[in-house]
Amino acid sequence: MPFQHIHNMNMKNINNKIKYNRQNGMAILLAVVVSSVVLIMAMSLANVAMKELILTSTTSNSDYAFYSADTGADCALYWDLTTTTSNFVTSSPANIYCAGGANSIPIEFTNSGSINVYHFTFVINTKEFADVTLTKDMSNGNTTVVSLGYNTNLPNSSGSVERREEITYTGPTS
Repeated sequence: MPFQHIHNMNMKNINNKIKYNRQNGMAILLAVVVSSVVLIMAMSLANVAMKELILTSTTSNSDYAFYSADTGADCALYWDLTTTTSNFVTSSPANIYCAGGANSIPIEFTNSGSINVYHFTFVINTKEFADVTLTKDMSNGNTTVVSLGYNTNLPNSSGSVERREEITYTGPTS
């Protein structure tokens, strides 16, 4: 009988160890599942944060490009409307100054009948770039300013953003 009792005790210990080991396996499985869920959530959060950074950068670049286009248009309007004699009524326009720049900006002139086209480009703050075309229809007095602004001074470079501003008005023809 003592042998039977010892044998039963050993069997109980073995059964308890098997149950204990099964519970340990469940704990490991639960830890792996929870860790996986936390990892997936962290990766999703990092992905959203990265997209927000890219969006913020793109928005900032777009703002710089818009401000450049606006500066170019303002420069053309200033030299056409607020100076004593418009710089854009002659076939040999004088150089102009824009955006507080110390360097004079040459103006290219072309003519097609009664249409005079003036074109100039300049760099703003050593980074942004404006490409401006002012077209005067001498027959009806209409003037159109098209200003392209870029967030970099290399318009065709990677990451360059372009914004366009167009203004049409009746302005001086002489």
